[in-house]
Amino acid sequence: MSNLLHWQSIADASRDPALVINRDAFIRYASASARTLFDLDGRPLHKRPFTDLLPPELHEHFTHAYHDFFELPRPFLTSELAPVRGIKRDGSEFPAYVSLFPLVIDGDLHALATIRDVSTLVDTQRALELSQKSLRDLIEALPDGVAVHSNDHLLLVNQRLADDLGYDSPDELIGTRLSDLIHPTHRANASARLSHMNHSGASLPPTAGQLIRKDGSIMEAEVRAQPVIFEGKNAFVGIASDLTYKRKFLAHAIRANRKLALASLAAGAAHEINNPLGYATANVDFVLRTLQNFATQPPSSEEHDALIDALNDTLIGLKRIGEIVLSLKSYTDLDELPTSNIDVNPAITRALNMVRHAAPPAIDFDCQLAAPLPSVCCTEEALSDVLIHLLTNAAQSFEPERTLTSTAPSAHPPRIVITTWQENDVIFLRVEDNGAGIPDDIQPQLFDPFFTTHPAGQASGLGLTTAKNIVEKFRGGIELQSNIGRGTTVTIWLPAASSEHSSA
Repeated sequence: MSNLLHWQSIADASRDPALVINRDAFIRYASASARTLFDLDGRPLHKRPFTDLLPPELHEHFTHAYHDFFELPRPFLTSELAPVRGIKRDGSEFPAYVSLFPLVIDGDLHALATIRDVSTLVDTQRALELSQKSLRDLIEALPDGVAVHSNDHLLLVNQRLADDLGYDSPDELIGTRLSDLIHPTHRANASARLSHMNHSGASLPPTAGQLIRKDGSIMEAEVRAQPVIFEGKNAFVGIASDLTYKRKFLAHAIRANRKLALASLAAGAAHEINNPLGYATANVDFVLRTLQNFATQPPSSEEHDALIDALNDTLIGLKRIGEIVLSLKSYTDLDELPTSNIDVNPAITRALNMVRHAAPPAIDFDCQLAAPLPSVCCTEEALSDVLIHLLTNAAQSFEPERTLTSTAPSAHPPRIVITTWQENDVIFLRVEDNGAGIPDDIQPQLFDPFFTTHPAGQASGLGLTTAKNIVEKFRGGIELQSNIGRGTTVTIWLPAASSEHSSA
Protein backbone atom coordinates (compact mmCIF):
# COMPACT_ATOMS: atom_id res chain seq x y z
CA MET A 1 0.00 0.00 0.00
CA SER A 2 2.96 2.27 0.41
CA ASN A 3 3.15 2.62 -3.39
CA LEU A 4 -0.53 3.72 -3.54
CA LEU A 5 0.02 6.16 -0.70
CA HIS A 6 2.84 7.71 -2.70
CA TRP A 7 0.56 8.39 -5.67
CA GLN A 8 -2.24 9.54 -3.38
CA SER A 9 0.08 12.23 -2.01
CA ILE A 10 0.96 13.26 -5.57
CA ALA A 11 -2.75 13.45 -6.47
CA ASP A 12 -3.44 15.59 -3.40
CA ALA A 13 -0.57 17.92 -4.32
CA SER A 14 -1.94 18.50 -7.83
CA ARG A 15 -3.38 21.98 -8.40
CA ASP A 16 -6.17 20.37 -10.46
CA PRO A 17 -8.63 17.69 -9.28
CA ALA A 18 -6.83 14.32 -9.62
CA LEU A 19 -7.89 10.66 -9.70
CA VAL A 20 -5.99 7.37 -9.57
CA ILE A 21 -7.73 4.95 -11.98
CA ASN A 22 -7.03 1.23 -12.53
CA ARG A 23 -6.90 -0.63 -15.84
CA ASP A 24 -10.67 -1.29 -15.73
CA ALA A 25 -11.32 2.49 -15.48
CA PHE A 26 -12.48 2.30 -11.86
CA ILE A 27 -11.44 5.03 -9.46
CA ARG A 28 -9.10 3.86 -6.69
CA TYR A 29 -8.46 7.28 -5.19
CA ALA A 30 -9.83 10.83 -5.57
CA SER A 31 -8.11 13.96 -4.29
CA ALA A 32 -10.04 16.32 -2.02
CA SER A 33 -10.61 18.80 -4.86
CA ALA A 34 -11.89 15.96 -7.09
CA ARG A 35 -14.31 14.82 -4.40
CA THR A 36 -15.59 18.39 -4.02
CA LEU A 37 -16.07 18.72 -7.75
CA PHE A 38 -17.54 15.32 -8.61
CA ASP A 39 -19.23 13.67 -5.59
CA LEU A 40 -22.74 12.85 -6.83
CA ASP A 41 -25.56 12.60 -4.30
CA GLY A 42 -22.98 12.48 -1.52
CA ARG A 43 -21.69 9.09 -2.71
CA PRO A 44 -17.90 8.57 -2.64
CA LEU A 45 -15.95 8.31 -5.87
CA HIS A 46 -13.90 5.36 -4.67
CA LYS A 47 -14.54 2.21 -6.74
CA ARG A 48 -16.85 4.00 -9.16
CA PRO A 49 -16.22 3.88 -12.93
CA PHE A 50 -14.62 7.00 -14.31
CA THR A 51 -17.31 7.16 -17.01
CA ASP A 52 -19.81 8.16 -14.30
CA LEU A 53 -18.14 11.55 -14.44
CA LEU A 54 -18.80 11.96 -18.17
CA PRO A 55 -22.02 12.50 -20.15
CA PRO A 56 -23.40 9.21 -21.59
CA GLU A 57 -22.61 10.18 -25.18
CA LEU A 58 -18.89 10.32 -24.29
CA HIS A 59 -18.70 6.91 -22.57
CA GLU A 60 -17.88 4.87 -25.65
CA HIS A 61 -15.36 7.39 -26.93
CA PHE A 62 -13.53 7.51 -23.59
CA THR A 63 -13.59 3.71 -23.20
CA HIS A 64 -11.81 3.28 -26.55
CA ALA A 65 -9.33 6.06 -25.75
CA TYR A 66 -8.62 4.54 -22.32
CA HIS A 67 -8.11 1.09 -23.83
CA ASP A 68 -5.65 2.53 -26.37
CA PHE A 69 -3.84 4.29 -23.54
CA PHE A 70 -3.15 0.97 -21.78
CA GLU A 71 -2.14 -0.75 -25.01
CA LEU A 72 0.70 1.75 -25.45
CA PRO A 73 1.10 3.64 -22.19
CA ARG A 74 2.10 7.24 -22.79
CA PRO A 75 0.80 10.61 -21.56
CA PHE A 76 -2.59 11.41 -23.06
CA LEU A 77 -3.97 14.94 -23.22
CA THR A 78 -7.50 15.73 -24.38
CA SER A 79 -6.35 19.34 -24.80
CA GLU A 80 -4.51 18.17 -27.91
CA LEU A 81 -7.94 17.57 -29.43
CA ALA A 82 -10.69 19.57 -27.74
CA PRO A 83 -12.20 19.91 -24.26
CA VAL A 84 -14.37 17.02 -23.06
CA ARG A 85 -17.43 17.57 -20.87
CA GLY A 86 -17.60 16.52 -17.27
CA ILE A 87 -20.53 16.29 -14.85
CA LYS A 88 -20.31 18.19 -11.58
CA ARG A 89 -21.87 17.03 -8.33
CA ASP A 90 -24.91 19.26 -9.05
CA GLY A 91 -25.45 17.53 -12.40
CA SER A 92 -24.29 20.47 -14.51
CA GLU A 93 -21.79 19.91 -17.30
CA PHE A 94 -18.55 21.79 -17.76
CA PRO A 95 -15.75 21.75 -20.35
CA ALA A 96 -12.55 20.13 -19.14
CA TYR A 97 -9.12 19.03 -20.27
CA VAL A 98 -8.28 15.50 -19.05
CA SER A 99 -4.67 14.39 -18.80
CA LEU A 100 -3.68 10.73 -18.28
CA PHE A 101 -0.24 9.70 -17.05
CA PRO A 102 0.76 6.01 -16.73
CA LEU A 103 1.92 4.75 -13.33
CA VAL A 104 2.44 1.36 -11.64
CA ILE A 105 0.85 0.51 -8.29
CA ASP A 106 1.52 -2.87 -6.68
CA GLY A 107 2.76 -4.18 -10.01
CA ASP A 108 -0.39 -3.20 -11.96
CA LEU A 109 -0.63 -0.44 -14.57
CA HIS A 110 -2.82 2.49 -13.51
CA ALA A 111 -3.45 6.03 -14.70
CA LEU A 112 -3.19 9.33 -12.88
CA ALA A 113 -5.95 11.51 -14.32
CA THR A 114 -6.04 15.27 -13.77
CA ILE A 115 -9.14 17.24 -14.72
CA ARG A 116 -8.87 20.96 -15.44
CA ASP A 117 -12.09 22.98 -15.55
CA VAL A 118 -11.68 25.28 -18.57
CA SER A 119 -15.09 26.97 -18.36
CA THR A 120 -13.50 30.41 -18.04
CA LEU A 121 -11.14 29.71 -20.93
CA VAL A 122 -13.97 28.48 -23.17
CA ASP A 123 -16.15 31.45 -22.21
CA THR A 124 -13.26 33.78 -22.98
CA GLN A 125 -12.68 32.11 -26.34
CA ARG A 126 -16.35 32.38 -27.21
CA ALA A 127 -16.42 36.02 -26.15
CA LEU A 128 -13.30 36.64 -28.21
CA GLU A 129 -14.83 34.92 -31.24
CA LEU A 130 -17.99 36.97 -30.82
CA SER A 131 -15.92 40.11 -30.39
CA GLN A 132 -13.90 39.33 -33.53
CA LYS A 133 -17.10 38.71 -35.47
CA SER A 134 -18.58 41.97 -34.19
CA LEU A 135 -15.38 43.77 -35.16
CA ARG A 136 -15.50 42.25 -38.65
CA ASP A 137 -19.17 43.21 -39.05
CA LEU A 138 -18.48 46.74 -37.80
CA ILE A 139 -15.50 47.20 -40.11
CA GLU A 140 -17.50 46.03 -43.10
CA ALA A 141 -20.36 48.40 -42.24
CA LEU A 142 -18.20 51.52 -41.88
CA PRO A 143 -18.46 54.05 -44.74
CA ASP A 144 -14.68 54.59 -44.82
CA GLY A 145 -11.92 52.22 -45.86
CA VAL A 146 -10.70 50.09 -42.93
CA ALA A 147 -7.85 47.62 -42.52
CA VAL A 148 -6.51 45.61 -39.59
CA HIS A 149 -2.77 45.08 -39.77
CA SER A 150 -0.03 43.58 -37.65
CA ASN A 151 3.72 43.49 -38.25
CA ASP A 152 3.20 45.55 -41.43
CA HIS A 153 0.85 42.95 -42.98
CA LEU A 154 -2.88 43.33 -43.62
CA LEU A 155 -5.05 40.82 -41.75
CA LEU A 156 -8.51 42.17 -42.57
CA VAL A 157 -9.76 44.67 -45.16
CA ASN A 158 -13.29 45.90 -45.80
CA GLN A 159 -14.84 46.22 -49.24
CA ARG A 160 -14.79 50.03 -49.15
CA LEU A 161 -11.00 50.18 -48.86
CA ALA A 162 -10.65 47.60 -51.63
CA ASP A 163 -12.91 49.75 -53.83
CA ASP A 164 -11.04 52.96 -52.99
CA LEU A 165 -7.72 51.34 -53.90
CA GLY A 166 -9.07 49.78 -57.10
CA TYR A 167 -9.17 46.11 -56.05
CA ASP A 168 -12.04 43.76 -56.91
CA SER A 169 -12.05 42.00 -53.56
CA PRO A 170 -10.59 42.55 -50.07
CA ASP A 171 -8.98 39.10 -50.40
CA GLU A 172 -6.51 40.59 -52.90
CA LEU A 173 -5.12 42.78 -50.12
CA ILE A 174 -4.90 40.19 -47.32
CA GLY A 175 -1.24 39.54 -46.53
CA THR A 176 -0.09 42.65 -48.41
CA ARG A 177 2.56 44.75 -46.72
CA LEU A 178 1.03 47.96 -45.41
CA SER A 179 4.16 49.91 -46.30
CA ASP A 180 3.71 48.91 -49.96
CA LEU A 181 0.39 50.78 -49.99
CA ILE A 182 1.86 53.99 -48.55
CA HIS A 183 3.47 56.52 -50.87
CA PRO A 184 7.28 56.49 -50.43
CA THR A 185 7.34 60.12 -49.26
CA HIS A 186 5.06 59.22 -46.32
CA ARG A 187 6.48 55.82 -45.30
CA ALA A 188 9.08 57.02 -42.80
CA ASN A 189 6.59 59.28 -41.04
CA ALA A 190 3.92 56.55 -40.98
CA SER A 191 6.41 54.04 -39.54
CA ALA A 192 7.46 56.47 -36.81
CA ARG A 193 3.86 57.23 -35.85
CA LEU A 194 2.91 53.54 -35.71
CA SER A 195 5.98 52.80 -33.59
CA HIS A 196 5.01 55.56 -31.17
CA MET A 197 1.44 54.25 -31.02
CA ASN A 198 2.72 50.70 -30.41
CA HIS A 199 4.80 51.82 -27.41
CA SER A 200 2.36 54.36 -25.96
CA GLY A 201 -0.90 52.52 -26.66
CA ALA A 202 -2.43 55.83 -27.74
CA SER A 203 -4.55 56.19 -30.86
CA LEU A 204 -3.21 57.94 -33.96
CA PRO A 205 -4.98 61.27 -34.60
CA PRO A 206 -6.20 62.06 -38.12
CA THR A 207 -3.37 62.92 -40.48
CA ALA A 208 -3.20 63.53 -44.22
CA GLY A 209 -1.37 60.96 -46.30
CA GLN A 210 -1.14 59.35 -49.71
CA LEU A 211 -1.96 55.72 -50.55
CA ILE A 212 -1.07 53.89 -53.76
CA ARG A 213 -3.91 52.37 -55.76
CA LYS A 214 -3.66 49.12 -57.69
CA ASP A 215 -3.14 51.03 -60.96
CA GLY A 216 -0.34 53.12 -59.40
CA SER A 217 -2.37 56.31 -59.03
CA ILE A 218 -2.39 58.27 -55.78
CA MET A 219 -5.27 58.37 -53.31
CA GLU A 220 -5.26 61.43 -51.05
CA ALA A 221 -6.49 60.19 -47.67
CA GLU A 222 -7.04 61.19 -44.08
CA VAL A 223 -5.74 58.31 -41.96
CA ARG A 224 -6.49 57.39 -38.33
CA ALA A 225 -5.36 54.35 -36.36
CA GLN A 226 -6.13 52.60 -33.08
CA PRO A 227 -4.28 49.70 -31.38
CA VAL A 228 -6.42 46.56 -30.88
CA ILE A 229 -6.12 42.85 -30.10
CA PHE A 230 -7.12 40.89 -33.19
CA GLU A 231 -7.20 37.08 -33.20
CA GLY A 232 -5.04 37.09 -30.10
CA LYS A 233 -2.34 39.33 -31.58
CA ASN A 234 -1.40 42.97 -31.10
CA ALA A 235 -2.66 44.80 -34.15
CA PHE A 236 -3.86 48.18 -35.41
CA VAL A 237 -7.12 49.26 -36.98
CA GLY A 238 -6.48 51.88 -39.65
CA ILE A 239 -9.25 54.03 -41.14
CA ALA A 240 -8.61 55.83 -44.43
CA SER A 241 -11.06 58.46 -45.67
CA ASP A 242 -10.75 59.35 -49.35
CA LEU A 243 -10.27 63.12 -49.43
CA THR A 244 -10.91 63.48 -53.17
CA TYR A 245 -14.67 63.89 -52.94
CA LYS A 246 -14.49 65.65 -49.60
CA ARG A 247 -12.16 68.30 -51.01
CA LYS A 248 -14.25 68.73 -54.15
CA PHE A 249 -17.39 69.18 -52.07
CA LEU A 250 -15.67 71.58 -49.69
CA ALA A 251 -14.23 73.59 -52.59
CA HIS A 252 -17.70 73.84 -54.11
CA ALA A 253 -19.15 74.90 -50.76
CA ILE A 254 -16.43 77.52 -50.31
CA ARG A 255 -17.12 78.96 -53.77
CA ALA A 256 -20.82 79.10 -52.94
CA ASN A 257 -20.00 80.76 -49.63
CA ARG A 258 -17.85 83.32 -51.43
CA LYS A 259 -20.82 84.24 -53.61
CA LEU A 260 -22.99 84.66 -50.52
CA ALA A 261 -20.33 86.84 -48.94
CA LEU A 262 -20.09 88.81 -52.18
CA ALA A 263 -23.83 89.45 -52.08
CA SER A 264 -23.49 90.78 -48.54
CA LEU A 265 -20.55 92.96 -49.52
CA ALA A 266 -22.39 94.17 -52.60
CA ALA A 267 -25.20 95.47 -50.41
CA GLY A 268 -22.69 97.56 -48.48
CA ALA A 269 -20.89 98.53 -51.68
CA ALA A 270 -24.16 99.87 -53.08
CA HIS A 271 -24.24 102.37 -50.24
CA GLU A 272 -20.57 103.18 -50.83
CA ILE A 273 -21.22 103.74 -54.56
CA ASN A 274 -24.24 105.94 -53.89
CA ASN A 275 -22.11 108.72 -52.39
CA PRO A 276 -19.73 109.32 -55.35
CA LEU A 277 -22.55 108.52 -57.77
CA GLY A 278 -24.74 111.15 -56.12
CA TYR A 279 -22.28 114.01 -56.38
CA ALA A 280 -21.11 112.87 -59.83
CA THR A 281 -24.71 113.05 -61.04
CA ALA A 282 -25.19 116.46 -59.43
CA ASN A 283 -21.95 117.74 -60.97
CA VAL A 284 -22.89 116.51 -64.45
CA ASP A 285 -26.28 118.22 -64.10
CA PHE A 286 -24.51 121.44 -63.05
CA VAL A 287 -22.11 121.26 -66.01
CA LEU A 288 -24.96 120.66 -68.49
CA ARG A 289 -27.01 123.62 -67.22
CA THR A 290 -23.96 125.89 -67.21
CA LEU A 291 -23.01 124.90 -70.76
CA GLN A 292 -26.54 125.66 -71.93
CA ASN A 293 -26.14 129.22 -70.65
CA PHE A 294 -22.89 129.61 -72.61
CA ALA A 295 -24.91 129.59 -75.84
CA THR A 296 -26.03 133.17 -75.14
CA GLN A 297 -23.25 134.41 -72.86
CA PRO A 298 -19.53 133.50 -72.68
CA PRO A 299 -18.44 132.01 -69.32
CA SER A 300 -16.65 134.09 -66.76
CA SER A 301 -13.37 132.92 -65.26
CA GLU A 302 -15.21 131.94 -62.06
CA GLU A 303 -17.72 129.85 -64.02
CA HIS A 304 -14.89 128.25 -65.99
CA ASP A 305 -13.10 127.26 -62.76
CA ALA A 306 -16.35 125.93 -61.28
CA LEU A 307 -16.85 123.71 -64.33
CA ILE A 308 -13.31 122.36 -64.05
CA ASP A 309 -13.78 121.62 -60.32
CA ALA A 310 -17.10 119.90 -60.97
CA LEU A 311 -15.60 117.70 -63.68
CA ASN A 312 -12.58 116.83 -61.49
CA ASP A 313 -14.89 115.89 -58.60
CA THR A 314 -16.94 113.79 -61.00
CA LEU A 315 -13.82 112.03 -62.24
CA ILE A 316 -12.74 111.27 -58.66
CA GLY A 317 -16.18 109.86 -57.88
CA LEU A 318 -16.21 107.68 -61.01
CA LYS A 319 -12.73 106.35 -60.19
CA ARG A 320 -13.93 105.47 -56.70
CA ILE A 321 -16.87 103.59 -58.19
CA GLY A 322 -14.47 101.78 -60.51
CA GLU A 323 -12.27 100.74 -57.58
CA ILE A 324 -15.26 99.29 -55.72
CA VAL A 325 -16.45 97.37 -58.78
CA LEU A 326 -12.91 96.09 -59.44
CA SER A 327 -12.62 94.88 -55.84
CA LEU A 328 -15.90 92.98 -56.10
CA LYS A 329 -14.92 91.50 -59.48
CA SER A 330 -11.51 90.32 -58.30
CA TYR A 331 -13.18 88.73 -55.28
CA THR A 332 -15.27 86.52 -57.58
CA ASP A 333 -12.23 85.56 -59.72
CA LEU A 334 -10.10 84.44 -56.78
CA ASP A 335 -9.37 80.90 -58.01
CA GLU A 336 -8.16 82.00 -61.44
CA LEU A 337 -5.58 84.57 -60.32
CA PRO A 338 -1.86 83.72 -60.70
CA THR A 339 0.40 83.62 -57.66
CA SER A 340 3.01 86.36 -57.30
CA ASN A 341 5.11 88.13 -54.69
CA ILE A 342 2.89 90.73 -53.03
CA ASP A 343 2.95 93.23 -50.19
CA VAL A 344 0.44 92.31 -47.46
CA ASN A 345 -0.43 95.91 -46.57
CA PRO A 346 -2.35 96.78 -49.78
CA ALA A 347 -4.35 93.57 -49.38
CA ILE A 348 -5.30 94.69 -45.88
CA THR A 349 -6.33 98.11 -47.18
CA ARG A 350 -8.49 96.55 -49.89
CA ALA A 351 -10.23 94.22 -47.44
CA LEU A 352 -10.76 97.02 -44.93
CA ASN A 353 -12.33 99.26 -47.59
CA MET A 354 -14.78 96.50 -48.49
CA VAL A 355 -15.75 95.64 -44.91
CA ARG A 356 -15.74 99.09 -43.30
CA HIS A 357 -18.81 100.43 -45.12
CA ALA A 358 -20.82 97.29 -44.22
CA ALA A 359 -19.79 97.36 -40.54
CA PRO A 360 -21.60 99.29 -37.78
CA PRO A 361 -20.35 102.91 -37.87
CA ALA A 362 -19.49 102.85 -34.15
CA ILE A 363 -16.60 100.40 -34.72
CA ASP A 364 -13.15 101.97 -34.71
CA PHE A 365 -10.77 100.27 -37.17
CA ASP A 366 -7.14 100.82 -36.17
CA CYS A 367 -4.43 99.79 -38.65
CA GLN A 368 -0.93 99.36 -37.24
CA LEU A 369 0.92 98.17 -40.33
CA ALA A 370 4.68 97.73 -40.28
CA ALA A 371 6.47 99.06 -43.35
CA PRO A 372 8.36 98.10 -45.29
CA LEU A 373 7.73 94.33 -45.10
CA PRO A 374 9.15 91.60 -47.33
CA SER A 375 6.76 90.24 -49.95
CA VAL A 376 4.89 86.97 -49.53
CA CYS A 377 4.17 84.44 -52.27
CA CYS A 378 0.39 84.69 -52.57
CA THR A 379 -2.22 86.76 -54.39
CA GLU A 380 -3.52 90.06 -53.10
CA GLU A 381 -7.06 88.90 -53.81
CA ALA A 382 -6.64 85.67 -51.82
CA LEU A 383 -5.13 87.51 -48.87
CA SER A 384 -7.93 90.08 -49.07
CA ASP A 385 -10.39 87.19 -48.99
CA VAL A 386 -8.85 85.96 -45.72
CA LEU A 387 -8.96 89.45 -44.23
CA ILE A 388 -12.58 89.98 -45.30
CA HIS A 389 -13.63 86.86 -43.39
CA LEU A 390 -11.63 87.81 -40.30
CA LEU A 391 -12.77 91.45 -40.28
CA THR A 392 -16.39 90.48 -40.90
CA ASN A 393 -16.31 88.04 -37.97
CA ALA A 394 -14.71 90.68 -35.77
CA ALA A 395 -17.32 93.29 -36.72
CA GLN A 396 -20.17 90.85 -36.08
CA SER A 397 -18.86 90.10 -32.58
CA PHE A 398 -20.27 93.45 -31.43
CA GLU A 399 -23.82 92.76 -32.61
CA PRO A 400 -26.28 91.99 -29.76
CA GLU A 401 -27.51 88.77 -31.39
CA ARG A 402 -23.90 87.56 -31.59
CA THR A 403 -23.41 87.73 -27.81
CA LEU A 404 -22.88 84.10 -26.88
CA THR A 405 -23.38 84.36 -23.11
CA SER A 406 -25.24 86.51 -20.64
CA THR A 407 -22.03 88.40 -19.88
CA ALA A 408 -22.61 92.14 -20.19
CA PRO A 409 -20.98 93.79 -23.23
CA SER A 410 -17.65 95.48 -22.71
CA ALA A 411 -17.80 99.09 -21.55
CA HIS A 412 -15.02 99.98 -24.00
CA PRO A 413 -15.98 101.37 -27.42
CA PRO A 414 -15.98 98.68 -30.13
CA ARG A 415 -12.53 98.48 -31.68
CA ILE A 416 -10.77 96.29 -34.23
CA VAL A 417 -6.99 96.45 -34.49
CA ILE A 418 -5.14 95.15 -37.57
CA THR A 419 -1.41 94.65 -37.03
CA THR A 420 1.44 93.39 -39.21
CA TRP A 421 5.03 92.60 -38.27
CA GLN A 422 8.00 90.44 -39.21
CA GLU A 423 9.90 87.79 -37.23
CA ASN A 424 12.89 86.30 -39.04
CA ASP A 425 11.58 85.09 -42.42
CA VAL A 426 7.92 85.05 -41.43
CA ILE A 427 5.30 87.78 -41.91
CA PHE A 428 2.58 87.97 -39.25
CA LEU A 429 -0.85 89.57 -39.50
CA ARG A 430 -3.22 89.91 -36.56
CA VAL A 431 -6.88 90.93 -36.29
CA GLU A 432 -7.92 91.70 -32.72
CA ASP A 433 -11.31 92.84 -31.41
CA ASN A 434 -12.72 93.65 -27.99
CA GLY A 435 -16.08 92.05 -28.74
CA ALA A 436 -18.10 89.38 -26.96
CA GLY A 437 -15.50 86.60 -27.17
CA ILE A 438 -16.05 82.89 -27.84
CA PRO A 439 -16.61 80.15 -25.22
CA ASP A 440 -13.70 77.74 -24.70
CA ASP A 441 -15.77 74.62 -25.39
CA ILE A 442 -16.55 75.55 -29.00
CA GLN A 443 -13.21 77.07 -29.99
CA PRO A 444 -11.78 73.72 -31.25
CA GLN A 445 -14.68 73.51 -33.74
CA LEU A 446 -14.39 77.00 -35.22
CA PHE A 447 -12.30 75.88 -38.21
CA ASP A 448 -14.55 72.89 -38.96
CA PRO A 449 -16.54 73.20 -42.20
CA PHE A 450 -20.13 74.41 -41.68
CA PHE A 451 -19.70 75.10 -37.97
CA THR A 452 -21.18 78.47 -37.06
CA THR A 453 -22.21 80.36 -33.95
CA HIS A 454 -24.90 82.20 -35.93
CA PRO A 455 -28.54 81.15 -35.66
CA ALA A 456 -29.55 78.51 -38.21
CA GLY A 457 -29.77 79.84 -41.76
CA GLN A 458 -27.87 83.08 -41.12
CA ALA A 459 -24.35 81.90 -42.00
CA SER A 460 -22.66 79.10 -43.93
CA GLY A 461 -20.00 78.28 -41.34
CA LEU A 462 -17.24 78.36 -43.98
CA GLY A 463 -15.56 81.71 -43.26
CA LEU A 464 -12.75 80.44 -41.04
CA THR A 465 -12.51 77.21 -43.05
CA THR A 466 -11.91 79.29 -46.18
CA ALA A 467 -9.33 81.45 -44.42
CA LYS A 468 -7.49 78.37 -43.10
CA ASN A 469 -7.47 76.67 -46.52
CA ILE A 470 -6.09 79.78 -48.26
CA VAL A 471 -3.38 80.40 -45.66
CA GLU A 472 -2.27 76.75 -45.65
CA LYS A 473 -2.29 76.69 -49.46
CA PHE A 474 0.50 79.27 -49.31
CA ARG A 475 2.38 77.34 -46.57
CA GLY A 476 1.21 79.54 -43.74
CA GLY A 477 -0.79 79.00 -40.58
CA ILE A 478 -3.63 80.48 -38.57
CA GLU A 479 -4.36 80.57 -34.83
CA LEU A 480 -7.33 81.83 -32.82
CA GLN A 481 -7.47 82.87 -29.17
CA SER A 482 -10.56 84.19 -27.43
CA ASN A 483 -11.85 85.09 -23.98
CA ILE A 484 -15.45 85.75 -23.04
CA GLY A 485 -16.02 89.46 -22.46
CA ARG A 486 -12.51 90.39 -23.62
CA GLY A 487 -12.59 89.67 -27.33
CA THR A 488 -10.93 87.51 -29.96
CA THR A 489 -7.51 87.55 -31.62
CA VAL A 490 -6.76 85.76 -34.89
CA THR A 491 -3.15 85.57 -36.05
CA ILE A 492 -2.00 84.35 -39.44
CA TRP A 493 1.54 83.92 -40.69
CA LEU A 494 3.09 83.43 -44.12
CA PRO A 495 6.71 82.77 -45.12
CA ALA A 496 8.48 85.70 -46.71
CA ALA A 497 8.86 85.25 -50.47
CA SER A 498 12.65 84.84 -50.28
CA SER A 499 12.44 82.06 -47.66
CA GLU A 500 9.56 80.43 -49.53
CA HIS A 501 11.60 80.12 -52.71
CA SER A 502 14.71 78.93 -50.90
CA SER A 503 12.76 76.12 -49.21
CA ALA A 504 10.86 75.07 -52.31
